Amino acid sequence: GVANKLSLVPAPPAPLAQKLVWEKQLLGLYVTAHPFADFARQLDDVLITAAHVQGAPKDSWVTVGGVVGKITRKLTKKGAVMLFVTLEDVSGSVEILVFPKTLEQTQALWQEGAPLCIVGRMPKEEGDTKVFAEHVYAVTPENVQALRDQLRLGRTVSSIPVAQSQTAQPRVVFALSREELSQHTDALKQIFFDHP
Repeated sequence: GVANKLSLVPAPPAPLAQKLVWEKQLLGLYVTAHPFADFARQLDDVLITAAHVQGAPKDSWVTVGGVVGKITRKLTKKGAVMLFVTLEDVSGSVEILVFPKTLEQTQALWQEGAPLCIVGRMPKEEGDTKVFAEHVYAVTPENVQALRDQLRLGRTVSSIPVAQSQTAQPRVVFALSREELSQHTDALKQIFFDHP
């Protein structure tokens, strides 16, 4: 008989991203690293980890990030499509509910393995740890810093309590870092002078 020979041709090492895809496909988990780990480090001051979502106050806003795991499509009573998505970060996973209105605006982003950042609301019911997605952002090496700045600003502004009353005047809230304040002090003074 003729012996079959197997010969391996030298090849360049596989990129980390490809190794992670193979690990997830073959083993069902990431071994070498987590694909969201670098993003998580860059966004650590604006994200809550999946492991900490259960401790978030009910009916509060949270920002989570991770890679899309399992996606389950469901039909609402009205026949519209909604998603139940497992979002995985380095600490674990969290379930995200994507209602039809949000899905309509973000449909292209929901791909398994896609790194996303999600701003959503916790349920009003005690003990439910799903996040209801409101705003969804793709995370890339090119946009991660701009996304961080955008989320940091939004988080700072939304966390400033504003007294509400029937006669409250409209107000503007500025959330600036020390650096931004020192860079724009003169311009702000002029704006306040021009518009008392």
